[in-house]
Amino acid sequence: MLTGLALLAIRIGVGIELVVHGWPKLKNPAGTAGFFGQIGMKPALFWAWIAALVEFLGGIALIIGLLTRPAAFFITLEFLIISFYLKPRKMKVPFTTPQGAGWEWDWLIMMMGLALLLAGSGIYGLDSLIGLPF
Repeated sequence: MLTGLALLAIRIGVGIELVVHGWPKLKNPAGTAGFFGQIGMKPALFWAWIAALVEFLGGIALIIGLLTRPAAFFITLEFLIISFYLKPRKMKVPFTTPQGAGWEWDWLIMMMGLALLLAGSGIYGLDSLIGLPF
């Protein structure tokens, strides 16, 4: 039971974080694409839409515990790329800074995504309720 509550807490926490960051990308994909183009991501608009959908829809999926493992896979993949390629190599951002502008949060989201990919939604997710193996 406590494991189910722990997974619920992780799902809700990460899910809300992703929805909050995905919503502006959905509202303004051109703005996101402009930033992506500046750091060399091509085709920028395609990647802007991918990031927006992974974060917004993936966040909702985590919150309700539906298709948790597929959502967690894409979240883990996105934040793996951010954590080990985009921020440290393309943007030259350190892991952490005194202002908190490093990639430590991205790495933490990646690790929580990985935990959900491995564990699934737990007993308090829709996956469990309707009998999905995710």
